[in-house]
Amino acid sequence: MQKIEIVSISIAILLLTIGLSGCASEQNNGDVIGNLDSRLFGTWIFTYGAIETTYTFSPDGTFSFDTGTLTGTYTTNNGKISFTYTNGDPVTYTSDYSFTNNYTLNITDEYGKTMTYTKQ
Repeated sequence: MQKIEIVSISIAILLLTIGLSGCASEQNNGDVIGNLDSRLFGTWIFTYGAIETTYTFSPDGTFSFDTGTLTGTYTTNNGKISFTYTNGDPVTYTSDYSFTNNYTLNITDEYGKTMTYTKQ
């Protein structure tokens, strides 16, 4: 009976240690801060011929689109980014996002159209 208790306690300690180490590595990797992906922080530009649009993502969870024309808040979760535009009535859009590298951001809308932004 005593061996079963020791094994049970050992397993519980092992699981707790694994759980805590997983939390520590998530907090220390610098990629996710709260519900924001830190790789987004900064200004991103999309150029198509003479058309140029920008997103600027701040660490406080706010963004501006086209140099402040549209503003709002954003969150990220599992490869999805949700934009809540606060100009006028609040409207929220969710898109997929990914990175090709540290300087290339891909945002894919609900229709499957991908826009590629370059970090400035």
